[in-house]
Amino acid sequence: MNNSTQSVPVPVADLVKLATAQRILAMDGHDDITLGHMSLRDPAGRGVWIKKALRGIDEVFDESDFVLIDWNGKPLANDGPLHSEWPIHTQIMARRRDVNVVGHTHAKFAVLFSATDQELCALNHEGANLVDRVGRFTRTAGLINTVELGDELAGALADNPAALLKNHGIVFVGADIAEAALNGLFLERACRMQVTMASTGWKWSAPSGVDHDRKMGISTAAATGHQSVFFDYFERRLKRTEARDGGARKP
Repeated sequence: MNNSTQSVPVPVADLVKLATAQRILAMDGHDDITLGHMSLRDPAGRGVWIKKALRGIDEVFDESDFVLIDWNGKPLANDGPLHSEWPIHTQIMARRRDVNVVGHTHAKFAVLFSATDQELCALNHEGANLVDRVGRFTRTAGLINTVELGDELAGALADNPAALLKNHGIVFVGADIAEAALNGLFLERACRMQVTMASTGWKWSAPSGVDHDRKMGISTAAATGHQSVFFDYFERRLKRTEARDGGARKP
C-alpha cells in the first residue's frame, strides 16, 4: 500500500469540499461521536475516497482525512483507519453509475423515524421533495460491514436519493457533493418535522398526489441552481458557526 499520495493523483479540491459537507452535516444534527462517513468516486476509476475512521464528521478538513480504497476495500493511498462499513459506499456506487457521492450518518430524528412503519409525508418543503423517494433497509440494525449487506442496502436504496436503515441511520447519494449532502440534510429535516408533529398528539394531515410541492427540486438535474444556492448558504452558515467557536481547526 502507498504510504503517501505522491504517485496517486488526489482530487484535492473535491475532498476539501467533501470534508466541508460533512462538517455541515454535523452542524445540522448528523454528528454521532466518530461515526458517520461520506465518500467520493475516484475520478480515475480506481475506487472510492472515504473518510477515515476514528474522527467525527465534524473533524474532517482536507484530503489527509480520507483514504482511497479499491472496489474490494483494499487501501490504495493515504494510510489510516478504515470504517468497517465501507461496503455501503462501494456497493451503492457499483449499482448506481449516476452516483458519485455516498453518505451515511446516524441523524437523530431519522433514526427515530426509521424505527416506525410511517411513510414520509409532505409536512415541509424537504419532506415534499422526498415523498415516495426514500428506500427502507430492514434486514439488520447492525453494521453494514459485508459486501452482501452492502449489496442488499444498495437494492433497498434502488434509484432513490436516500434510504432509511431501521434503528440505525440513513444513506444518501448524489451525482455530486452538494446534491448528496442536501439529500441527507433534507431527509433529517423532514423526519424531524414529522417526529415533532407526531409527538404533539394532534390530528394532522399532509398534502398528497398532485398537491406535493416539489419546488425545491434538489434531486433533479434541472435544479442545479437550487443546489448551488442552498449548499452555498450552508457553507456560509458553517463559517459563521466555526468562527464563533474560535475558527475551524483539525483536532
